[in-house]
Amino acid sequence: MRVKIKPLGILRDLAEGAILEVELKEGATVGDLIEELDRRYRGFKEAVMKPYVTIAVNGREIEFAKGFETELSDGSVVAFLPPYAGG
Repeated sequence: MRVKIKPLGILRDLAEGAILEVELKEGATVGDLIEELDRRYRGFKEAVMKPYVTIAVNGREIEFAKGFETELSDGSVVAFLPPYAGG
C-alpha cells in the first residue's frame, strides 16, 4: 500500500522533501512507518518521537486513535507537525 507523508517545518529538511510517498505492507502502523522513515532518513525517529511533535493520520491526531499502533491504509496521509512560532 502507498502512504503519503507530509513532514512539516524542520522535519521537511530532515526527510528531504515536502511530500513523500512510501510503500508499506498491508496492516502497517504509524510505528512501522516511523521505522521505515528512520531507515531512509537517519535521525527521523528521534526527531518525531518527542512529546511536542504532533502526528496526524488523515487529519486526526494519533493520540485520539491507537497512538503508534494506529493502522494505515492505502492512500492514508500522515502529517508530522513540529511546534512552530510566529506572529
